Amino acid sequence: MDTKKRKTNGYWTYERCKEEVSKYINIKELRLKSSSAYWFIRNNKWWDLIEHLRNRKKRNYWTYDKCKEVSLQCTSIKELKKYTKAYKLINDNNWDELTNHIIREIKPSNYWTYERCKEEVLNYKTIKELKDMSPKLYSAIIRNNWRKILFSNMTPLGNLRKRLIYVYIFPDNHFYVGLTCDEYKRNYYHINNKKSPVFKHIKISGFMTNYVLLTDYVDVIEAKELEEFYLNEYINKGYIPLNKAKTGGLGNKNNKWNYEKCKNAASNFTTKSEFYKKNSGAYSATLKNGWIDEFFPIKYKRPSHKWNYETLKIETLKYKTRKDFYICNNNAFQTCCRNGWLNEFFPEKENRIFKWFYNECLDKSKLYKNRKAFQNGCCGAFKSSKRNGWLDEFFPKK
Repeated sequence: MDTKKRKTNGYWTYERCKEEVSKYINIKELRLKSSSAYWFIRNNKWWDLIEHLRNRKKRNYWTYDKCKEVSLQCTSIKELKKYTKAYKLINDNNWDELTNHIIREIKPSNYWTYERCKEEVLNYKTIKELKDMSPKLYSAIIRNNWRKILFSNMTPLGNLRKRLIYVYIFPDNHFYVGLTCDEYKRNYYHINNKKSPVFKHIKISGFMTNYVLLTDYVDVIEAKELEEFYLNEYINKGYIPLNKAKTGGLGNKNNKWNYEKCKNAASNFTTKSEFYKKNSGAYSATLKNGWIDEFFPIKYKRPSHKWNYETLKIETLKYKTRKDFYICNNNAFQTCCRNGWLNEFFPEKENRIFKWFYNECLDKSKLYKNRKAFQNGCCGAFKSSKRNGWLDEFFPKK
């Protein structure tokens, strides 16, 4: 059983906090790995201890020279993308010379052999890390059914069938017990999310919490029983629970879209958009695992067509009205509008204004039994009759 030592009251002094902060690169890492020190610093407003951890950049920080300096440190585009703003500026300003030194490797088909996969897998600790960092490698392993052999030595994470039990204990005898399939994400949620009962109690009480792992990853059914057991155990010891929901909840159960199921689902559709609209679950799993280009290879890319005055004049001869032109070739229609050629290609006809005189309104009114039918049947004549006060004559009130 893996447990973390609980800090005694008064443990965090200014000097100890200063020493603890020096171990971390940024505030996020401090908050995740030493939450008690982080909250103690915040509550005491010792901002000078964490000021150097803030990664805020000034306006116009990313100049050409700064982007160049960063790009030279990177050996791949993936590495450069970590500097989001610098990467965006390089693309927006077409500073292609800054990325010329980066070799873009395109792996040939059948690149991922068993030996290569076996060697590459050693660079990752968990299956999730491998899937996120190298989706092509992961899909190759799944596709060739090498999962049991190559994943056997990797550190397991929870899944739909595995959970671990944890507890947060406060000095004022409050506690929160729960289960999770991903310890890192769940801990981050409780420490940072305003909806979490742990976060709320930290804010209200001002106390630091002690996070303890009660079990390793165990079967779901056993985990549900253990969560309830530990909840009752702490209550019997005199602790006050922060749990609001009933224990044993496993969270959302997502469909297990593996490679074969996604491939079968994708075979029912001809385009990516159709796949997305009609089977979003399989589409999301396919996109996440990097299989989308394999299931829908790019066969042909339509060349861009640049419209000019002459080509548009010939194109508009195919259509009788502006509406037909708009529906059938919207790209050409928009080009006409931008350049002011639409009125030239489709001259506006003079609208004939029909005026309803007395005799015309009288003749029309005779076709209807009452005013309502007259209004519905011939709205123009009805309005003219109402405006000129002829309705009482055409339809006398009884």
